[in-house]
Amino acid sequence: MGIARREARCEDFPSNATRAQAFMQTTIRYFASVREALGTASETVELPETLRTLGEARAWLAARSERHAAALGAQRTLRMACDHVMAEPDEALLPGREIAFFPPVTGG
Repeated sequence: MGIARREARCEDFPSNATRAQAFMQTTIRYFASVREALGTASETVELPETLRTLGEARAWLAARSERHAAALGAQRTLRMACDHVMAEPDEALLPGREIAFFPPVTGG
């Protein structure tokens, strides 16, 4: 029993404009003390196309303001999730992904 294969066609892939737009619009969710520090539970941001990993996205977000730096800066031990799955800083940042930041221990 073999695996069915077919040739990829151009219409199977989004255009560069669509891919860039999807990549740019990212939902960021904040939990526990990160949410309290920023005063918001989530935001939709336009990330630069040059960002390739979650760690790079975190550094870019931390540079946005003093509040972001205090909440997301490298001095804080934070966990990250991508699309509801725990992730490491070197996780690839792909179009349309949802990113979440939270402290290592959260209470209910």
